[in-house]
Amino acid sequence: VKPLTATQKLDLTPAQQKEDETFGTAILEEDKKLLTYRKDEADLKDAMRTLGSGKGTGKWIGVKDSLGILSFTDPEAKATYDRVTGIVQRTLRETLGAQFTEKEAALLIGRAYDTALSPQENAKRVSSLLAQITNINDARQAKVDHYRNHGSLKTYRAPAINTSAHAIFD
Repeated sequence: VKPLTATQKLDLTPAQQKEDETFGTAILEEDKKLLTYRKDEADLKDAMRTLGSGKGTGKWIGVKDSLGILSFTDPEAKATYDRVTGIVQRTLRETLGAQFTEKEAALLIGRAYDTALSPQENAKRVSSLLAQITNINDARQAKVDHYRNHGSLKTYRAPAINTSAHAIFD
């Protein structure tokens, strides 16, 4: 009797085998995304600290931003804005692909972080974004861990996560 191969032991359908092969070749890319999202989480927590101290946004910050002088008058506020909006843009690109226009992107970014709003309001928005990114990253990590521990995604069950732009930015 000839011993079973690893694939035969897993009793994979052709679709499951293809899924495992595809994920196996993409796992390094998944690791890179995990690292990027973990950095995003740290950046958003830093933004939360800035906003929690009552800094970073507000009516005068919004005016300075609209005049294009924010980076000169309040570099910390500008840095916080750039970090948060950079994360929003990356998340939009990953969630929606290239299907959104520049105007739509600007509107969504404004819903996620607006320099003219109070630090408390922006803290709520950043907190929501942070929670969503953390959930996505935890799910991504669980999938990678499952594949590495079991050699297959056959028994992997993804958690229910709403990754729509509406859920992320509202």
